[in-house]
Amino acid sequence: MASLAPVPPNNWYAEVDHDTIVDMAQRVKSVGDSVEEIKKIVKGMHQETEMRGTEIENVETKIENLDESVENVYQKVETVEVKSEAVEKSLQAVIKSVEREVHVLNRNIQDNNRQQRYILDAVASLERKVEALMN
Repeated sequence: MASLAPVPPNNWYAEVDHDTIVDMAQRVKSVGDSVEEIKKIVKGMHQETEMRGTEIENVETKIENLDESVENVYQKVETVEVKSEAVEKSLQAVIKSVEREVHVLNRNIQDNNRQQRYILDAVASLERKVEALMN
């Protein structure tokens, strides 16, 4: 497809003075430096996103372990005949504590997911900006 931009005469560069050429070269270098800096930022954000993913996996593993612990507690409660009110209250406290921990970890996963979405959106935005600068 033909460009709609005006075509300069064949010898347009003969009319451009040295300072203008140096200025243009410095601007091109500045854009190149900016692109490199953005690439470094994007790489750092990718690394941070990977770290967040690892953190989320660790939290998910903890939740699975806590779920297993809760299930084990429930099974023990079903098989053991509670003979005193103090023992029953103690077991209920343990269950509530585990459930609170699961709730806190679930909230942390949601927060991490929001942060990861924000990071991914920021990375995508930076990638679009890099693409625009390179074009």
